[in-house]
Amino acid sequence: MKKKPEYIASIDLGSNALRCLIVKKNPKGLVAQVTYRQQLDLGEDVFYHHRICSEKKYHTLKTFKAIKEILNHYQVSKVKAVTTAAMRSAKNSALLQKEILKHTDIQLEIISGEQEALYVQRAIESHLRLKRSPTLLMDLGGGSIEFTLIKNKKILEIKSFPLGTIHLKKASSEEFLTLLSPIREELRSWHEKYGLKNFIGTGGNLRRISKISPKSPSKKSYFMKSEAIKRYHRLYEKKTLEQIRSTLDLSPKKAQALTPALRLVDLLMSDLKFNRICLPPEGLKEGVILDVTGHKKIKMKGMKKVELNLTQE
Repeated sequence: MKKKPEYIASIDLGSNALRCLIVKKNPKGLVAQVTYRQQLDLGEDVFYHHRICSEKKYHTLKTFKAIKEILNHYQVSKVKAVTTAAMRSAKNSALLQKEILKHTDIQLEIISGEQEALYVQRAIESHLRLKRSPTLLMDLGGGSIEFTLIKNKKILEIKSFPLGTIHLKKASSEEFLTLLSPIREELRSWHEKYGLKNFIGTGGNLRRISKISPKSPSKKSYFMKSEAIKRYHRLYEKKTLEQIRSTLDLSPKKAQALTPALRLVDLLMSDLKFNRICLPPEGLKEGVILDVTGHKKIKMKGMKKVELNLTQE
């Protein structure tokens, strides 16, 4: 008798959005089926008021209930849910965790910035053959940035900073440089010590940078040269929010985060003399799946992407 396939899911509740990945496990390995995304913007409250407001709690719980129905539909046997910077910082995060567990039976784990970086590193190694030379991996989120230094497939340094696109997009030019000062200082010290050679960037805002170029491929990791990053940075910082939205077909929030992300990458590439950056599609949710299953790779071809838009209902 043919063995029935097993379905496994990961949930990433980030500062900007919730993402859920469902994969099918068969004798040949893991095959991604579908990924769901819901914009929630938890970080907008947390990073300024240190609490998740009632409306955001309601929409988050509503999203988890919808995700639970989807998991039941697929008869998912294993699910691992993690959450990052916003929930790490919120004073009332424990209450939301309890509500989610009570109504959906989903245990939401608040992970450290360092653990987040380890999951992302696992995802990247599943997709790329990391070179032996020192590689800097940057995961840019809404509420934090994680940096991992890898050499010969070994982690030499990990550092998490409580600073993401939610903070950067509201900063003036002078404030932007002030906020980035400790990051630049830390990375310069890594560069002096190890001689950084390769640069990899992950996270939704960096993936959007990879889609700016008309030559961006859909199947493989995308490399962008420093000259292209600088050119797009100069181009889009002159555009209005509405011009960015219409040009790239982005939501207002995604459009607002694009220029700060470009400026950050441009600045770090100039500081550390990187000639190019690699912007692969994998990230935290893929790393969590690989950790749960013990597998080394997920076949992503043919995966469906669904925007839930529950908060508009």
